[in-house]
Amino acid sequence: MRSCRLTTGSAQGAGDLRGYVGASFVAPRGGHTPNMASAPARARRVDNGRVGGSGAARQAAADTNPSMCSTSGIELKSLENFRDLAEGVPTMRTGCVLRSAKPVYLDEADARHLTETLGLQVLLDLRSAKELHEDPPDSRLLARAAYRPYRRTWMGTAVPVAIPLPHQPPPPQQQQQAQPSPCEGSNGGDGGGMALVRHNVSLVERLRYYSGLAWHLPWMTIAWALATLPFSREAARLSLVDHINAGGLPLMYKVILDTARPEIAAAMRVVLESAEARRPLLLYCSIGKDRTGIISALVLSCVGASLDQIVADYHRSDSQCKASIAGLDERPELRGIDLTMFEHAPVAAGVAMLEYIHQRYSSLPGYLTAAGFGPEEQARLRRALARDDAVRML
Repeated sequence: MRSCRLTTGSAQGAGDLRGYVGASFVAPRGGHTPNMASAPARARRVDNGRVGGSGAARQAAADTNPSMCSTSGIELKSLENFRDLAEGVPTMRTGCVLRSAKPVYLDEADARHLTETLGLQVLLDLRSAKELHEDPPDSRLLARAAYRPYRRTWMGTAVPVAIPLPHQPPPPQQQQQAQPSPCEGSNGGDGGGMALVRHNVSLVERLRYYSGLAWHLPWMTIAWALATLPFSREAARLSLVDHINAGGLPLMYKVILDTARPEIAAAMRVVLESAEARRPLLLYCSIGKDRTGIISALVLSCVGASLDQIVADYHRSDSQCKASIAGLDERPELRGIDLTMFEHAPVAAGVAMLEYIHQRYSSLPGYLTAAGFGPEEQARLRRALARDDAVRML
Protein backbone atom coordinates (compact mmCIF):
# COMPACT_ATOMS: atom_id res chain seq x y z
CA MET A 1 0.00 0.00 0.00
CA ARG A 2 1.24 3.45 -0.90
CA SER A 3 1.13 6.21 1.68
CA CYS A 4 -0.18 9.59 0.68
CA ARG A 5 2.95 11.72 0.41
CA LEU A 6 2.65 14.28 -2.35
CA THR A 7 4.56 17.36 -3.41
CA THR A 8 3.56 20.88 -4.35
CA GLY A 9 6.80 21.34 -6.21
CA SER A 10 8.94 23.08 -3.59
CA ALA A 11 10.72 22.26 -0.39
CA GLN A 12 8.36 24.42 1.62
CA GLY A 13 5.42 22.93 -0.21
CA ALA A 14 6.24 19.32 0.45
CA GLY A 15 3.61 18.04 2.83
CA ASP A 16 2.56 14.79 4.42
CA LEU A 17 -1.18 14.19 4.62
CA ARG A 18 -0.87 11.12 6.79
CA GLY A 19 -1.50 13.28 9.84
CA TYR A 20 -5.04 13.82 8.56
CA VAL A 21 -6.18 10.48 7.24
CA GLY A 22 -3.71 7.95 8.60
CA ALA A 23 -0.58 6.45 7.13
CA SER A 24 -2.37 3.93 4.96
CA PHE A 25 -4.72 6.12 2.92
CA VAL A 26 -4.64 4.92 -0.64
CA ALA A 27 -6.70 6.28 -3.52
CA PRO A 28 -8.30 3.45 -5.49
CA ARG A 29 -6.69 2.64 -8.79
CA GLY A 30 -9.16 2.88 -11.63
CA GLY A 31 -12.82 3.75 -11.46
CA HIS A 32 -14.07 6.57 -9.29
CA THR A 33 -12.98 7.41 -5.78
CA PRO A 34 -15.79 6.82 -3.32
CA ASN A 35 -17.07 9.79 -1.40
CA MET A 36 -15.65 9.38 2.09
CA ALA A 37 -18.04 11.84 3.71
CA SER A 38 -17.24 10.71 7.25
CA ALA A 39 -13.51 11.21 7.71
CA PRO A 40 -11.86 9.68 10.78
CA ALA A 41 -12.37 11.60 13.99
CA ARG A 42 -8.67 12.39 14.20
CA ALA A 43 -8.92 14.07 10.82
CA ARG A 44 -11.20 16.75 12.16
CA ARG A 45 -8.55 18.73 13.93
CA VAL A 46 -9.27 21.81 11.82
CA ASP A 47 -11.67 24.27 13.37
CA ASN A 48 -15.07 24.38 11.66
CA GLY A 49 -16.06 27.95 12.54
CA ARG A 50 -18.20 29.68 9.90
CA VAL A 51 -15.94 32.67 9.59
CA GLY A 52 -12.37 32.44 10.79
CA GLY A 53 -13.00 29.48 13.13
CA SER A 54 -13.05 29.73 16.89
CA GLY A 55 -11.16 32.34 18.84
CA ALA A 56 -8.47 29.78 19.65
CA ALA A 57 -8.05 28.87 15.99
CA ARG A 58 -7.83 32.51 14.95
CA GLN A 59 -5.28 33.19 17.66
CA ALA A 60 -3.20 30.22 16.53
CA ALA A 61 -3.27 31.52 12.96
CA ALA A 62 -2.28 35.01 14.12
CA ASP A 63 0.58 33.56 16.15
CA THR A 64 2.02 31.87 13.06
CA ASN A 65 1.47 34.94 10.87
CA PRO A 66 2.20 38.11 12.85
CA SER A 67 1.30 40.38 9.91
CA MET A 68 -2.25 39.06 9.76
CA CYS A 69 -4.23 42.18 10.54
CA SER A 70 -6.44 43.05 7.59
CA THR A 71 -9.01 40.25 7.62
CA SER A 72 -8.31 37.76 10.41
CA GLY A 73 -11.38 37.17 12.56
CA ILE A 74 -13.63 39.49 10.54
CA GLU A 75 -17.21 38.27 10.43
CA LEU A 76 -19.48 39.56 7.69
CA LYS A 77 -23.06 38.91 8.73
CA SER A 78 -24.40 38.73 5.17
CA LEU A 79 -21.54 36.77 3.55
CA GLU A 80 -21.00 33.09 4.30
CA ASN A 81 -17.75 31.13 4.27
CA PHE A 82 -15.62 34.28 4.14
CA ARG A 83 -11.93 34.24 4.99
CA ASP A 84 -8.49 35.35 3.89
CA LEU A 85 -6.69 32.67 1.91
CA ALA A 86 -3.48 33.62 3.73
CA GLU A 87 -4.78 32.58 7.14
CA GLY A 88 -2.61 29.74 8.39
CA VAL A 89 0.02 30.26 5.66
CA PRO A 90 2.79 32.39 7.21
CA THR A 91 4.59 32.95 3.90
CA MET A 92 1.58 34.52 2.14
CA ARG A 93 0.72 38.20 2.10
CA THR A 94 -2.60 38.89 3.80
CA GLY A 95 -5.49 40.83 2.33
CA CYS A 96 -4.63 39.96 -1.29
CA VAL A 97 -6.82 36.90 -2.00
CA LEU A 98 -10.10 36.46 -0.12
CA ARG A 99 -12.61 33.64 -0.61
CA SER A 100 -16.30 33.24 0.17
CA ALA A 101 -19.69 32.06 -0.99
CA LYS A 102 -21.48 34.17 -3.62
CA PRO A 103 -21.69 37.80 -2.38
CA VAL A 104 -25.08 38.52 -3.92
CA TYR A 105 -27.05 39.24 -0.75
CA LEU A 106 -24.62 41.56 1.01
CA ASP A 107 -26.09 44.25 3.19
CA GLU A 108 -24.80 47.79 2.78
CA ALA A 109 -22.51 47.63 5.82
CA ASP A 110 -20.73 44.49 4.59
CA ALA A 111 -20.47 45.78 1.02
CA ARG A 112 -18.87 49.00 2.25
CA HIS A 113 -16.54 47.05 4.54
CA LEU A 114 -15.29 44.96 1.62
CA THR A 115 -14.77 47.87 -0.77
CA GLU A 116 -13.69 50.61 1.62
CA THR A 117 -12.06 48.94 4.63
CA LEU A 118 -10.50 45.98 2.83
CA GLY A 119 -10.06 47.84 -0.46
CA LEU A 120 -11.65 45.12 -2.59
CA GLN A 121 -11.18 45.84 -6.30
CA VAL A 122 -11.48 42.50 -8.13
CA LEU A 123 -14.18 39.81 -8.07
CA LEU A 124 -13.44 36.37 -9.52
CA ASP A 125 -16.80 34.68 -10.09
CA LEU A 126 -16.51 30.96 -10.96
CA ARG A 127 -20.23 30.33 -11.46
CA SER A 128 -22.05 29.28 -14.64
CA ALA A 129 -24.26 31.54 -16.74
CA LYS A 130 -27.36 29.79 -15.39
CA GLU A 131 -26.35 30.60 -11.83
CA LEU A 132 -25.60 34.22 -12.69
CA HIS A 133 -29.04 34.77 -14.21
CA GLU A 134 -30.60 33.80 -10.88
CA ASP A 135 -28.86 36.68 -9.08
CA PRO A 136 -31.02 39.57 -7.91
CA PRO A 137 -30.51 42.64 -10.14
CA ASP A 138 -30.03 44.91 -7.13
CA SER A 139 -27.11 43.09 -5.55
CA ARG A 140 -25.20 45.78 -3.66
CA LEU A 141 -21.74 44.54 -4.57
CA LEU A 142 -22.22 43.03 -8.04
CA ALA A 143 -24.30 45.93 -9.36
CA ARG A 144 -21.40 48.33 -8.87
CA ALA A 145 -18.85 46.15 -10.68
CA ALA A 146 -17.89 46.22 -14.34
CA TYR A 147 -18.69 42.79 -15.77
CA ARG A 148 -16.07 40.82 -17.73
CA PRO A 149 -17.14 37.30 -18.83
CA TYR A 150 -14.74 34.72 -20.25
CA ARG A 151 -15.48 32.27 -23.06
CA ARG A 152 -13.49 29.40 -24.52
CA THR A 153 -12.16 29.97 -28.03
CA TRP A 154 -11.74 27.45 -30.84
CA MET A 155 -8.04 27.38 -29.92
CA GLY A 156 -8.90 25.97 -26.50
CA THR A 157 -8.12 29.04 -24.38
CA ALA A 158 -10.49 31.05 -22.18
CA VAL A 159 -10.46 34.78 -22.95
CA PRO A 160 -12.51 37.79 -21.80
CA VAL A 161 -15.35 39.03 -24.03
CA ALA A 162 -17.52 42.13 -23.74
CA ILE A 163 -20.97 40.58 -23.21
CA PRO A 164 -22.86 42.17 -20.29
CA LEU A 165 -25.68 40.27 -18.61
CA PRO A 166 -29.22 41.48 -19.45
CA HIS A 167 -29.73 42.90 -15.97
CA GLN A 168 -26.14 44.11 -15.60
CA PRO A 169 -25.80 47.87 -16.05
CA PRO A 170 -23.16 48.77 -18.63
CA PRO A 171 -19.80 49.82 -17.26
CA PRO A 172 -19.66 53.52 -16.37
CA GLN A 173 -18.45 55.73 -19.18
CA GLN A 174 -15.86 57.16 -16.89
CA GLN A 175 -14.37 55.18 -14.05
CA GLN A 176 -11.56 56.26 -11.81
CA GLN A 177 -8.44 54.36 -12.77
CA ALA A 178 -7.59 51.84 -10.08
CA GLN A 179 -4.16 52.42 -8.61
CA PRO A 180 -2.05 49.69 -7.05
CA SER A 181 -2.44 49.54 -3.29
CA PRO A 182 -0.65 47.31 -0.82
CA CYS A 183 -2.67 44.24 0.10
CA GLU A 184 -1.04 43.64 3.44
CA GLY A 185 -1.11 46.02 6.33
CA SER A 186 -3.30 48.70 4.75
CA ASN A 187 -6.20 48.26 7.23
CA GLY A 188 -8.51 50.75 5.66
CA GLY A 189 -7.50 51.02 2.05
CA ASP A 190 -8.92 53.53 -0.35
CA GLY A 191 -10.68 50.84 -2.40
CA GLY A 192 -13.99 52.64 -2.10
CA GLY A 193 -13.02 55.00 -4.91
CA MET A 194 -11.43 52.36 -7.10
CA ALA A 195 -12.98 50.65 -10.07
CA LEU A 196 -14.50 47.28 -9.16
CA VAL A 197 -14.27 44.59 -11.85
CA ARG A 198 -15.99 41.19 -11.87
CA HIS A 199 -14.30 38.47 -13.92
CA ASN A 200 -16.69 35.60 -14.65
CA VAL A 201 -14.78 32.39 -15.44
CA SER A 202 -17.19 29.46 -15.29
CA LEU A 203 -15.54 26.17 -14.33
CA VAL A 204 -18.62 24.02 -14.97
CA GLU A 205 -20.68 24.02 -18.17
CA ARG A 206 -23.30 21.37 -18.88
CA LEU A 207 -22.10 19.65 -22.07
CA ARG A 208 -18.45 19.94 -21.11
CA TYR A 209 -19.14 18.41 -17.72
CA TYR A 210 -21.14 15.51 -19.13
CA SER A 211 -18.48 14.65 -21.71
CA GLY A 212 -15.82 14.68 -19.02
CA LEU A 213 -18.00 12.60 -16.73
CA ALA A 214 -18.25 9.87 -19.35
CA TRP A 215 -14.47 9.36 -19.21
CA HIS A 216 -14.60 8.68 -15.47
CA LEU A 217 -17.50 6.24 -15.38
CA PRO A 218 -16.88 2.49 -15.83
CA TRP A 219 -17.10 1.57 -19.51
CA MET A 220 -19.55 -1.21 -18.73
CA THR A 221 -21.90 1.37 -17.20
CA ILE A 222 -21.68 3.57 -20.29
CA ALA A 223 -22.22 0.57 -22.60
CA TRP A 224 -25.22 -0.62 -20.57
CA ALA A 225 -26.77 2.84 -20.54
CA LEU A 226 -26.36 3.19 -24.32
CA ALA A 227 -27.83 -0.28 -24.91
CA THR A 228 -30.78 0.46 -22.60
CA LEU A 229 -31.48 3.95 -23.89
CA PRO A 230 -33.67 2.94 -26.89
CA PHE A 231 -35.94 0.88 -24.59
CA SER A 232 -35.94 2.81 -21.33
CA ARG A 233 -34.50 6.28 -21.10
CA GLU A 234 -35.27 6.30 -17.37
CA ALA A 235 -33.35 3.08 -16.66
CA ALA A 236 -30.34 4.38 -18.57
CA ARG A 237 -30.47 7.68 -16.69
CA LEU A 238 -30.73 6.04 -13.28
CA SER A 239 -27.71 3.82 -13.92
CA LEU A 240 -25.59 6.90 -14.54
CA VAL A 241 -27.03 8.82 -11.59
CA ASP A 242 -26.18 5.93 -9.24
CA HIS A 243 -22.52 6.14 -10.24
CA ILE A 244 -22.47 9.92 -9.92
CA ASN A 245 -23.86 9.62 -6.39
CA ALA A 246 -21.30 6.95 -5.52
CA GLY A 247 -18.46 9.09 -6.86
CA GLY A 248 -19.55 12.11 -4.81
CA LEU A 249 -17.17 15.03 -4.38
CA PRO A 250 -13.97 13.25 -5.55
CA LEU A 251 -15.57 12.36 -8.89
CA MET A 252 -16.87 15.89 -9.34
CA TYR A 253 -13.41 17.33 -8.67
CA LYS A 254 -11.83 14.97 -11.20
CA VAL A 255 -14.26 16.08 -13.91
CA ILE A 256 -13.76 19.78 -13.18
CA LEU A 257 -9.97 19.46 -13.11
CA ASP A 258 -9.92 17.63 -16.44
CA THR A 259 -12.55 19.60 -18.37
CA ALA A 260 -11.93 23.17 -17.13
CA ARG A 261 -8.19 23.48 -17.59
CA PRO A 262 -8.36 26.56 -19.89
CA GLU A 263 -10.77 28.25 -17.49
CA ILE A 264 -8.61 27.36 -14.49
CA ALA A 265 -5.58 28.87 -16.25
CA ALA A 266 -7.60 32.02 -16.98
CA ALA A 267 -8.71 32.24 -13.34
CA MET A 268 -5.13 31.85 -12.14
CA ARG A 269 -4.09 34.63 -14.51
CA VAL A 270 -6.71 36.94 -12.99
CA VAL A 271 -5.28 36.18 -9.55
CA LEU A 272 -1.75 36.81 -10.85
CA GLU A 273 -2.58 40.16 -12.46
CA SER A 274 -4.48 41.31 -9.38
CA ALA A 275 -1.68 40.26 -7.03
CA GLU A 276 1.00 41.99 -9.08
CA ALA A 277 -1.08 45.19 -9.17
CA ARG A 278 -1.77 44.91 -5.41
CA ARG A 279 -5.51 44.86 -6.06
CA PRO A 280 -7.36 42.81 -3.40
CA LEU A 281 -9.44 40.01 -4.95
CA LEU A 282 -12.47 38.05 -3.76
CA LEU A 283 -12.74 34.51 -5.13
CA TYR A 284 -16.11 32.76 -4.97
CA CYS A 285 -18.59 30.34 -6.53
CA SER A 286 -22.04 29.47 -5.19
CA ILE A 287 -21.18 28.10 -1.76
CA GLY A 288 -17.47 28.94 -1.83
CA LYS A 289 -16.51 25.32 -1.27
CA ASP A 290 -15.83 23.23 -4.39
CA ARG A 291 -14.86 25.38 -7.38
CA THR A 292 -13.47 27.99 -5.00
CA GLY A 293 -11.65 25.22 -3.16
CA ILE A 294 -9.94 24.01 -6.34
CA ILE A 295 -8.63 27.46 -7.30
CA SER A 296 -7.65 28.17 -3.70
CA ALA A 297 -5.64 24.95 -3.54
CA LEU A 298 -3.78 25.85 -6.71
CA VAL A 299 -3.05 29.40 -5.53
CA LEU A 300 -1.79 28.09 -2.20
CA SER A 301 0.47 25.60 -3.97
CA CYS A 302 2.09 28.48 -5.87
CA VAL A 303 2.97 30.32 -2.66
CA GLY A 304 4.61 27.23 -1.18
CA ALA A 305 1.85 26.11 1.19
CA SER A 306 2.24 22.57 2.44
CA LEU A 307 -0.35 19.99 1.51
CA ASP A 308 -1.49 19.92 5.12
CA GLN A 309 -2.18 23.67 4.87
CA ILE A 310 -4.01 23.23 1.58
CA VAL A 311 -6.27 20.51 2.98
CA ALA A 312 -6.80 22.50 6.17
CA ASP A 313 -8.03 25.50 4.18
CA TYR A 314 -10.35 23.29 2.13
CA HIS A 315 -11.72 21.61 5.26
CA ARG A 316 -12.63 24.95 6.84
CA SER A 317 -15.66 24.94 4.52
CA ASP A 318 -16.89 21.70 6.09
CA SER A 319 -19.53 23.59 8.06
CA GLN A 320 -21.31 24.44 4.79
CA CYS A 321 -24.19 21.94 4.88
CA LYS A 322 -25.14 22.80 1.32
CA ALA A 323 -24.46 21.40 -2.12
CA SER A 324 -24.26 22.93 -5.57
CA ILE A 325 -23.26 21.37 -8.87
CA ALA A 326 -23.46 24.61 -10.86
CA GLY A 327 -27.20 24.14 -11.33
CA LEU A 328 -26.75 20.79 -13.08
CA ASP A 329 -28.50 19.06 -10.18
CA GLU A 330 -31.70 20.80 -11.31
CA ARG A 331 -31.52 19.32 -14.82
CA PRO A 332 -34.09 16.58 -15.58
CA GLU A 333 -31.39 14.16 -16.75
CA LEU A 334 -29.79 14.30 -13.29
CA ARG A 335 -33.00 13.93 -11.32
CA GLY A 336 -32.28 11.69 -8.36
CA ILE A 337 -28.87 13.15 -7.52
CA ASP A 338 -28.26 12.70 -3.80
CA LEU A 339 -27.09 16.15 -2.79
CA THR A 340 -26.08 14.94 0.66
CA MET A 341 -23.12 13.27 -1.05
CA PHE A 342 -21.93 16.71 -2.15
CA GLU A 343 -22.32 18.59 1.13
CA HIS A 344 -19.56 19.65 3.50
CA ALA A 345 -15.83 19.61 2.72
CA PRO A 346 -14.47 16.41 4.31
CA VAL A 347 -10.73 15.99 4.63
CA ALA A 348 -10.86 12.74 2.66
CA ALA A 349 -12.38 14.53 -0.36
CA GLY A 350 -9.61 17.13 -0.30
CA VAL A 351 -6.99 14.40 -0.05
CA ALA A 352 -8.62 12.49 -2.93
CA MET A 353 -8.46 15.63 -5.10
CA LEU A 354 -4.74 16.06 -4.42
CA GLU A 355 -4.14 12.33 -4.97
CA TYR A 356 -5.79 12.54 -8.38
CA ILE A 357 -3.70 15.55 -9.40
CA HIS A 358 -0.57 13.70 -8.27
CA GLN A 359 -1.49 10.49 -10.08
CA ARG A 360 -2.44 12.07 -13.41
CA TYR A 361 -0.33 15.25 -13.54
CA SER A 362 2.58 14.31 -11.21
CA SER A 363 2.20 17.42 -9.01
CA LEU A 364 0.21 20.61 -8.51
CA PRO A 365 2.71 22.64 -10.56
CA GLY A 366 2.50 19.93 -13.21
CA TYR A 367 -1.26 20.31 -13.36
CA LEU A 368 -1.02 24.09 -13.69
CA THR A 369 1.50 23.74 -16.50
CA ALA A 370 -0.76 21.28 -18.32
CA ALA A 371 -3.64 23.73 -17.90
CA GLY A 372 -1.64 26.55 -19.52
CA PHE A 373 -0.38 28.40 -16.44
CA GLY A 374 3.30 27.68 -16.78
CA PRO A 375 6.29 27.70 -14.43
CA GLU A 376 7.17 31.34 -15.15
CA GLU A 377 3.67 32.54 -14.26
CA GLN A 378 3.65 30.31 -11.18
CA ALA A 379 6.91 31.90 -10.04
CA ARG A 380 5.51 35.38 -10.65
CA LEU A 381 2.43 34.57 -8.58
CA ARG A 382 4.57 33.29 -5.77
CA ARG A 383 6.65 36.47 -5.72
CA ALA A 384 3.51 38.65 -5.89
CA LEU A 385 1.78 36.91 -2.99
CA ALA A 386 4.78 36.18 -0.80
CA ARG A 387 5.43 38.35 2.25
CA ASP A 388 8.43 40.62 2.00
CA ASP A 389 10.57 38.46 4.29
CA ALA A 390 9.60 35.38 2.26
CA VAL A 391 10.46 37.13 -1.02
CA ARG A 392 14.04 37.66 0.17
CA MET A 393 14.30 33.87 0.57
CA LEU A 394 13.18 33.11 -3.01
